[in-house]
Amino acid sequence: MSKRPAPTTQAGFDDRRIFAEAAACHRRGDLAQAEGLYRALLKRHGKDPQLRETLGLLLTQQGRHAQAIEQFQKLIAGGHRTASLYNSLSLALSAGGQDAESAEAAKTAARLEPDRPELQVNLGNRLKALGLMEQAIEAYGRAVALDGQMAAAQVGLGNAHAAIGDRDRAVVHYRQALAARPDHIRAFYHLALTAKSDRDAIDRATLARFRARAQGDGLALGDRILLHNALGFVADRRGDFAAAFAHFSAFNQALREQRMEQGRGFERAAHGRLVERIIAAFPEGAFAAGADPMPTGGRPLLIVGMPRSGTTLVEQILGSHPAVAPGGELPQLGQMAASIAGYPDGLEGLSRQRLGKLAADYRAVLTGIDGAAPWVTDKMPQNFLHLGLVARLLPDAVVVHCRRDPVDSCLSCYFQNFAHGNDYATDLSDLASYYRDYHRLMAHWRRVLPRAPVEVVYEELVADPEATVRCLLEAAGLTWDTACLAFTASRRPVMTASQWQVRQPIYSKAVGRWRNYRDHLEPLLEALGDLGGDT
Repeated sequence: MSKRPAPTTQAGFDDRRIFAEAAACHRRGDLAQAEGLYRALLKRHGKDPQLRETLGLLLTQQGRHAQAIEQFQKLIAGGHRTASLYNSLSLALSAGGQDAESAEAAKTAARLEPDRPELQVNLGNRLKALGLMEQAIEAYGRAVALDGQMAAAQVGLGNAHAAIGDRDRAVVHYRQALAARPDHIRAFYHLALTAKSDRDAIDRATLARFRARAQGDGLALGDRILLHNALGFVADRRGDFAAAFAHFSAFNQALREQRMEQGRGFERAAHGRLVERIIAAFPEGAFAAGADPMPTGGRPLLIVGMPRSGTTLVEQILGSHPAVAPGGELPQLGQMAASIAGYPDGLEGLSRQRLGKLAADYRAVLTGIDGAAPWVTDKMPQNFLHLGLVARLLPDAVVVHCRRDPVDSCLSCYFQNFAHGNDYATDLSDLASYYRDYHRLMAHWRRVLPRAPVEVVYEELVADPEATVRCLLEAAGLTWDTACLAFTASRRPVMTASQWQVRQPIYSKAVGRWRNYRDHLEPLLEALGDLGGDT
C-alpha cells in the first residue's frame, strides 16, 4: 500500500489518529477494518481526494473492482485529475476486465506525467493486454529510457517481444532485469520459460540463487507459485524429472492455497452435474428440426478441446490461411451461457428474438476482429461445454476438436501456470475427473450435433503435418494453402501458454512425455482408468 497523508481538510487530532489506525490496518492486510475506518472518515471529509483514492485502492485489493472504479470516477468528475488517480483507475479497470477503458486511463496518466517510468510500464501492460505489441514496446522503451535499472520495464519489454516471437530480444531484456535486480523472481520466471536452454541463458550462480530462495522461508504466495513453476521447467529440460515433479507439486500446492484465499476451487461433483444437465438438455434428435436462420456475418471457426491439446497450434495453422482471421480465446460464448437463466435448460424457453440477438452480438465480435475475413477463429478450449448453444445460435459454424493423449494432456495442464480459470488443473485427481467429463461430453456431441466436429489428433499432426493439415482444411471447407505449413513465420501476438511451441516447427518430443513421470502419476492414472496410460 502507498503511504497516504491524513485528510487535508480541518481534521482534528482524533481524525488523524483514526487515519493512522486505518493505514496500519491496511498495511498489515486487515482490509475490512481499514475500510470501515476510511468510510467513517469519508462521512466527515467526503471531499478529501487522497482519502477517497486510498479507499479505491483498498477496494481494488479486495477484488471489488466496480466499487473501486466508482470511487475513482467520482474524484475525476469532481475535477481531481492527477496522473496517480488515472493510474489507479487504469489498474481497477484492468482487474475488472475492461481492457480498452484501462488502456485509455493509462494513456491519460502517462500524458499527465510523462517522466514517471512506472506510468509508462502500466501503459505498456495495458497495451500488451490489447495485443498492441508495437505500441507496448514503445511505452516500455520510454520507461527504460527514463530509468534503465527499472526491472519491471525490462520484463515488460521481454514479454512484449516474446508475444511476437522474438525470443532472443526477450531473453536479453530478462537478463537486463536480473542484472538490475538479481532477486527479481518474475524476471527469472520468464527467463526460465523462454530460454532455449538453461545453459545458454541461466548461469549457475543465478540458478543456485533462486533454488536457495525456493527452499527458504518468507516467500510471498505469488512468488512461490512463479518460482517453483520456473524451477520445474528448468529441471524438466535438464532431464531431472524427480526434481521437476517436486517443484511442479510445490507450485500447485501454492496455487491451491492462493485460490482458496480467493474463494475459488474446483468441485468435481458440481462439474459432473453440469455435464449431465448439458447432455440431458440436448438429447438425440434435439436438432432434427434444424436451426433457425441467424444473422449473417463472418463464419465462426471454433477450436475446442482440453487445454494443452494443440488448440493454439491449430489456430496458428488455420490463422495462416488467407481466408481465416485468428481471434484468439474469446469469452463471449461462456458469457452468453452464463447470461441465460437456468442454462442449459433455460435455452429452450428463449424467444427467437433473444436467440437472434445473442447470435448477432457474437458475430459483431467476429466482425470487430476482421470484418473482411470469411472465417474468424475462436480458440477458447472450454467452448466444448457450449456446442449445443453454438448449434442453436450459429448453424454455419465449423467446430474443430483437438485431441491429445489423455495423460500427456493432463500432465501438461498440471505443469502450466494458467493466467485464468482451470482450477481443476492443480490436483491430479481433479484433472482426471475433469478429463472424464470432457471425454463423455464430446462423445455425446458427436452423436447429436447436426454437423460433427472436425477431429484433429495431436499425435497425428506432429507425425505427418501436411497430410493432417490437408484433411483439416478440406473438412473445414477451406482450400489448400502452403502458408498453413509456414505458420512459424507469423508475427501475430500469441498470449497463450503455448506461445513458444507455435513459433517452432512442429516437433514430436512432447508425445509420450508423461512416461518420464510415470512413478509420480498414480492418482492420475488410477482416476483416468481405461482412458489413460498404456491401456
